[in-house]
Amino acid sequence: MNSVFSYIPFRSESVQKYKQTFKDDLGRKFKDYSIRIESMGQEISDLIPNFYREDSYDKDRLNKNPETIYPLVRRVNSGNEPQLGLKNKHIALWHSHGWYYENTLDRWEWQRARVFTSVEDMWTMGFVVPYIAPMLENAGANVLFPRERDVQKNEVIVDAEWSSKGSEYIVNDSVWELNSQSGFANKYPFYLEGENPFELGHSYQLEASDAESTKVEYLPYFSEDGEYAVSISYSDDEDNVNDAHYTVYHSGGKSEFLVNQSMGGKTWVYLGTFRFEKGKNPEKGRVELSNKSKESGKWISADAVRFGGGMGNIARGNPDELNGLRKQRQKLGFKMDTTIWQKYTSNRPRYQEAARYYLQYAGMPDSLVYSINKDYDADYSVRGKDAAKFQKREIGKTDYKDDYMSRGEWVDYLIGAPSGPTKNSTVKGLGIPVDMALAFHTDAGFTPDDSIIGSLAIYSTTKGDDQFPNGQSKWASRDLSDIIQTQVVEDIRKKYEPKWTRRGLWNKQYSEAYRPKVPTMLSEFMSHHNFADMYQAMDPKFKFDIGRAYYKGILKFLSFQEGRDYVVQPLPVNHFEIKETENEIVLSWKPVIDRLEPTAVSEAYKVYTRIEEEGFDNGILVPSSEFRMSNCKPGVIYSFKVTALNKGGESFDSEILAYCKSENGNKPILIVNGFDRISAPQGFDDGKLAGFLSSEDEGVAYKRNITYVGDQYDFDRKSKWLDDDASGHGSSYADQEERIIPGNSFDYPFVHGQAVRDNGFGFVS
Repeated sequence: MNSVFSYIPFRSESVQKYKQTFKDDLGRKFKDYSIRIESMGQEISDLIPNFYREDSYDKDRLNKNPETIYPLVRRVNSGNEPQLGLKNKHIALWHSHGWYYENTLDRWEWQRARVFTSVEDMWTMGFVVPYIAPMLENAGANVLFPRERDVQKNEVIVDAEWSSKGSEYIVNDSVWELNSQSGFANKYPFYLEGENPFELGHSYQLEASDAESTKVEYLPYFSEDGEYAVSISYSDDEDNVNDAHYTVYHSGGKSEFLVNQSMGGKTWVYLGTFRFEKGKNPEKGRVELSNKSKESGKWISADAVRFGGGMGNIARGNPDELNGLRKQRQKLGFKMDTTIWQKYTSNRPRYQEAARYYLQYAGMPDSLVYSINKDYDADYSVRGKDAAKFQKREIGKTDYKDDYMSRGEWVDYLIGAPSGPTKNSTVKGLGIPVDMALAFHTDAGFTPDDSIIGSLAIYSTTKGDDQFPNGQSKWASRDLSDIIQTQVVEDIRKKYEPKWTRRGLWNKQYSEAYRPKVPTMLSEFMSHHNFADMYQAMDPKFKFDIGRAYYKGILKFLSFQEGRDYVVQPLPVNHFEIKETENEIVLSWKPVIDRLEPTAVSEAYKVYTRIEEEGFDNGILVPSSEFRMSNCKPGVIYSFKVTALNKGGESFDSEILAYCKSENGNKPILIVNGFDRISAPQGFDDGKLAGFLSSEDEGVAYKRNITYVGDQYDFDRKSKWLDDDASGHGSSYADQEERIIPGNSFDYPFVHGQAVRDNGFGFVS
């Protein structure tokens, strides 16, 4: 059979059916013959994923990495060890395109068109960051991004050599010595081509000890209250400890992490996102790195700490102008007029930018990761009358190509030798044992009759050897793609749309599919250009279930790779309430049954507490669906949220309820949190016109909408796509794309409770 036959998923039952049907067609003459059917050189029985087989597993497809005992980051005292989840797994994950510099037009722009109130460059982030990544992390995985994940526009850097205004780098004594390796330096307000921030400065090191005797303190100054991602950096070495102890002090208390500094050095390593208050507050806003370790005698490295996502700071433009800019910067540094250098940067929050720019800021070497087009250096050597034309032709394609090529090459640099990037597979890299990669896209095409495009899965076995450098068969990528696609399509058909289309399993040489040297899926989940797809996908409940389907597919693939059972993390609890008794308050809730996953059963719970407007604490583990609390101070508002736990991980949060004890002994007022709506914007279809009337009802996002660009203005079904600036049916304005739209915070008992308390009453909810 030709390769198109391989596009369908194969199972034992279907393989037997195909063979029997063919044998029946051959007739009695061939009744004693055996039948072998091949596609892509593979017997179709061999195209059945290991996960769906009863026996005869293909052991070559199983993970060849040695067991990871000490992952890159692990949380201390989390209260739950997801032994049957994704503990110690490292997953590379990204969401399509991003804001980039287009040299032929001398402007920054999206890589895709603005349609149906969004753009793929951000639309995909609305699935990956709020849903897929947290679900994987709640299952115990370390999730690695080639794009900025934090939507916080502010950024605070604390470093020994340069810190943001008002921030301090504090060393208790002078025993921390200069490391022979380079480190991060925030020397400039922007970075030019070939400049790696992690090669411009220094890092420090100290011999580890059984007991803490010294520490480094990172004390930031915040210009605004808010949530900030905390990322740390260090220089890695084989002689570094696997348990460098970091403590993050935030407005909800403190959270502790152990970082394996023998891997992942000279880049940003994400710890978590926390709430911090405006100003400088050592008790509720700092990071500490201790010299305490179980590996006494090895080394601990200290470099910069970063709070928040920040604004883009990679300069792009005409090479001659940029060289002049470089000279000005060398003289003026941060005193340089911002109106000069901002002309060349994106002037966008970093989370909106393409991977190519974040990877430079995150210390990836340009020659290996994001400047990998062979004619790139020629751009700077052409002079004379043809120079401008040549630069437009060559430079114009560079950033776009670099971006989509860089994502797969970044995965290989994370791993390092012998699985390093294309230009140097033997480079040391970061030494992180990446288990798999997922590229999440939504550009799956268009149907003129507006039937559902559905879900396409792309993998690659066709480039180079049929094995990854570690000996694992590349057909593991097909297993991964089939398992995830099956999970996604089956869940949608059961819960939303029985006619959701399952498209092919393509084995093709797409850059993001063939470059990573680990099992990889390039997922075109749906089409953001197709109204029928978007009508379903705009629903926040749909996004949650899609995120859960991707997480479940990944869980099933990786658990089978290790030859162990799996458990799916529970759904969020409901029927949450607070009651007041004479001496205490009683919190109660009910677990939710997942009718799609029999393993997703709640076994324990965690109750998180917030006092007034501070952040939530790290939670208290409770064995049953009830929690009692006494000694609440009168007039103080306590807020609570609950999660469910099992051996697969932790659920998403419940709604937030609040309580305030009356100061005069009166009975409390009852606040009922009736606003539980999350929904898509209003959609309509009258046959000729179709789209979303967000100006009439913009819907309610889950917590916040980070993907909205502006209202739709072209509703004509016959309006044709010409290019990304004239994108036909669905075309949308661009006036809101730097704005984050508030959704349902599920925190309204606190909001109303403040008014109740301020009028002299206590309350429950």
